[in-house]
Amino acid sequence: MTASHTVETFLPLVGTDFVVRGDGLEDVLRLESAVALTRVPPPEGFREPFSLTFLGTRTDYMVANLIEITHPEMEPFLISLSALERTPEGAFRYEAVYN
Repeated sequence: MTASHTVETFLPLVGTDFVVRGDGLEDVLRLESAVALTRVPPPEGFREPFSLTFLGTRTDYMVANLIEITHPEMEPFLISLSALERTPEGAFRYEAVYN
């Protein structure tokens, strides 16, 4: 995860697709939300924590610790995703938390 990323980096990208690659697998993830996790500003020099929620298309779970993610409007970067749930269609919903 890139230190310069903030919730504001991702807000305009909600509803768009990212491509992730890890463990020999590839998936297209739709960014569903970008949400700040604090109600008060962080101390000076610290980033405001936030979370990203993505909806995948694969029915098998991406298990890589750090995976490469790309978007046409961003440089590729590494991200750590945790599975939140399986959708009724069998795909996975993932979350990334930035501290």
